Amino acid sequence: MTRRSIRENIFLIVFKAEFNNQEEMEEQIRYSISKIEEPEEDPEDVAITETGKVKEGDLAYIADKSHKILSMLPALDEKISEISDGWQIGRLGKPELAILRLALYEMLYDEEVPFRVAINEAVELAKKYGATVGAELGLVGGSEDGSEDHGIRCTNPDDAKIFVERTGIDALAVAIGNAHGNYPVAPKLAFDVLEQIHDKTGIPLVLHGGSGITDADFRKAIELGIVKVNIATASFNRLTKHAEEYLKSEGAHNYFDLNLAMVQGTYENVRHHIEVFNCEMPLDEVDA
Repeated sequence: MTRRSIRENIFLIVFKAEFNNQEEMEEQIRYSISKIEEPEEDPEDVAITETGKVKEGDLAYIADKSHKILSMLPALDEKISEISDGWQIGRLGKPELAILRLALYEMLYDEEVPFRVAINEAVELAKKYGATVGAELGLVGGSEDGSEDHGIRCTNPDDAKIFVERTGIDALAVAIGNAHGNYPVAPKLAFDVLEQIHDKTGIPLVLHGGSGITDADFRKAIELGIVKVNIATASFNRLTKHAEEYLKSEGAHNYFDLNLAMVQGTYENVRHHIEVFNCEMPLDEVDA
C-alpha cells in the first residue's frame, strides 16, 4: 500500500469515532481492517511498501496508528480548540474534524511524518471528501464565541504566496484591519496589502469579521479579490433588535411570533448584504 492510501484508511477509522463509543471502536477497527483492499497505484504517491497484495504489516500499521490517535482524542481536541480561535469544536464538520485530528497527531506525535507532508496530505484528504480547504494568515482581531481579542496583525503578502504554493489550499482568509465582532468605529482596511495578496496568490480571498465594514469598502474589497465575507455579528445584531422590538410591543407574546421577528431581522441583514455584494446595484439604491 502507499502512504496516501494508508493515511486515508486511518482517516476513515478516526472519522467513525464520532459515531461509536470506545468499546464499539474496537470492533469498528477490526471490521475496517478486514475490508481494506489494495487501491489502484498512484504514480504521484510514494509507496511505503510494495504495491500488490495488501500486506499484514500495512494492516498492523493502520490498526496501531488508529489506536494511538483514538487514545489521544481528548488532547488533540483540546489543542484544536486552542488554535481554532472563535470556533467551538462542535461547530466543525465531522470529516473536517477527523482530518484535523489525524493531521495534528502527525505534526505533534509522529516523527516519521514531516510537518509539511502532514499539512499537504490533510489538504488532499479534505478535497477528496468534499471539503473546501481554507486557511487564515495574519491575525484577525476582535472576538467571537467568547474568545479573547488578540489584536490585529496584517497578512504578509510574501508569506501568503509561499503558504498557498506549498499547501495547495482553495481559499485564504486575510487580515487587513478587519476584526471579529462589533466595531466601535468602522475599520480602516489596508487595501494596498489586499491588492498585493491577490496579485501574489491568485486564489479566492476571504474576509472574516465583515460586520461593521462600510458598504463602499465591501465593494472595493470585492474588486481586489474578496469572494466570501463573514457577517454573523451583523445578523445577530439585526435579529436581536427585531426580537427586542417584538417583546416591547403591546399585547400577548408567543414563541412563533418571536421566531418570525428574528427570522425577519436575519432576512433583512442578508438581503442588504446581497444587494451590496451585487456590485451592479448603485449603493444609494441598496436597502438600509
